[in-house]
Amino acid sequence: MRKGLWIIGTLIGLLWTSIVLLFIFTDIQILAPEEQYKLKEGKYFWKWHSPHGSLAMHYVEKGEGSKHLLFLHGFRAHSYTWQPLMEPLAQAGYHLWAIDLIGYGLSDKPEHLLYNADFFVEQVKAFMEGKGIAKAHLVGSSMGGGLALSLAIAHPLRVHSLTLLSALGYPLDLPLYVSLSRHISLIWAPFLGPRMVRYCLKELVFDRDSVTNEQVEAYSLPYRFPGGVAASLLTLQQFDNQRLIEMSSAYSSLTHPILIIWGQHDTLIPMSHYKKFLKDFPHAETQLIVNCGHIPQEEKPKEVLEALLTFLQKIDPPLSSKSMMKSLKPAQFLENGYIPLSLQEFDVDKAKIPAI
Repeated sequence: MRKGLWIIGTLIGLLWTSIVLLFIFTDIQILAPEEQYKLKEGKYFWKWHSPHGSLAMHYVEKGEGSKHLLFLHGFRAHSYTWQPLMEPLAQAGYHLWAIDLIGYGLSDKPEHLLYNADFFVEQVKAFMEGKGIAKAHLVGSSMGGGLALSLAIAHPLRVHSLTLLSALGYPLDLPLYVSLSRHISLIWAPFLGPRMVRYCLKELVFDRDSVTNEQVEAYSLPYRFPGGVAASLLTLQQFDNQRLIEMSSAYSSLTHPILIIWGQHDTLIPMSHYKKFLKDFPHAETQLIVNCGHIPQEEKPKEVLEALLTFLQKIDPPLSSKSMMKSLKPAQFLENGYIPLSLQEFDVDKAKIPAI
């Protein structure tokens, strides 16, 4: 009995010691109002007159036309995660939209909202209506993949196809610190400073040395805005495995073309979930990327681009005649605004990527 109490006491002591140390190393500095304004200046924002009040949603738009691709980011991410894909996909003839969900990126971050899946799906649908997007190819990463699935189930006529990258689609065991943070909120903030963001990013990728200072800065930035820390915690507290069970039970109703992309070394949403998707969507196209973790669009953008373009050009090719497509040599595709199915001649690293 005494030994058991001693062990419990020791564990509690270690926990609180860890919390104190985390707070010591927490280095989140809220931006001054003029700094916030400067970062938002020149960016695109859509005003959502929602039942929850007037909310400004930041978005990035590339390309033009009616072949819409709508990108949905994951938890603790924002539109930055799609930057390596945007320019080449726009050159391929698609109209791209990458949004920051409310509470994320440069979008508004009120602290009175219920940041659950229904709220996020509601705003995505409202954004599509506000921008006149009748139907779109949805591309979702992690939590964003789950939102894409939810939208397709609730509003199937709004969705042309689904591309799911390491998507949240089934009940998930959260990391210990994340689970604890849901119930002990003061633990959460220390994990959002740049030092811990760098550590977390390195845990998400296969090649830890691939994490850049730019990524760390981009992923840390939202927490420097008022409400950023609270919005992410409120989202976390709304995580609901029961809802994921109910959502997955409706997968049989989906008839859309589906592409499933996964990092073979994803430690956050493991391979067992990938195999569940293969079972539930036996006709889906798949791309399993070796030496890749949870964010393939950032760690292996060339592989993701090739898989996505091959998939899209089968079901919704760019506006051009087949004869013109056949007459062009691979090198001429870029000159004429198209991307070949094989991207060997296209250097993604040199693509023009807008700063955040």
